[in-house]
Amino acid sequence: MKSWILISVFFSFSALACPTLVGEYKICRVISSSKTTPATSIKVEQKITNKFHNFIFTITDQDGEKRTENYFADGKMKTITNTDSETGIVVKTRTTAICNDQNLIVQTDATIDNEPLANMTVTMSKNGTQMTQIFQGESMGEVINDTVVCD
Repeated sequence: MKSWILISVFFSFSALACPTLVGEYKICRVISSSKTTPATSIKVEQKITNKFHNFIFTITDQDGEKRTENYFADGKMKTITNTDSETGIVVKTRTTAICNDQNLIVQTDATIDNEPLANMTVTMSKNGTQMTQIFQGESMGEVINDTVVCD
C-alpha cells in the first residue's frame, strides 16, 4: 500500500493517459471536409512539468510562416488577451488542454472585441508514425468538422 502511495505522488492519472505525439510531421492533409487548411509541417516536442504533459507544437503554414503553440495538459483554463496597438482591437483566447484515453484534447474559445470568433475542440492522437487531428466546432460562424492526418 505504501509503495502505491509513493508511485501516485510521482505520477498523475492524467499524465498516464497522455499520448506520445513527439515527432516531425512533414506532410499534413485533410481527409474529411475542406474548411481546415492543414499545416505543411508540424514538429511536436513533449515534456513533463509538475506531473503534467507540456506539448509544444511548431507549425509551418502554407506560406512558410512558423508559429508555436504550447498546450499544458493540466485541465486548467489559460487566458491570453492581446490588444492591437494601432486599432485597439482586443482578441481574447481561452484554452484548456487535457489528456484522455491516449488523446490530447484542446478546447479553445476565442473572441474579438467580446464577439465570438471561434469555439473549437481539437482531439489529437498518434498511431505509429501518423498523427491525427480531429477539429470540431465553429469558426467565424461556420461549422467545422474536419480530420487532418500528418505523416
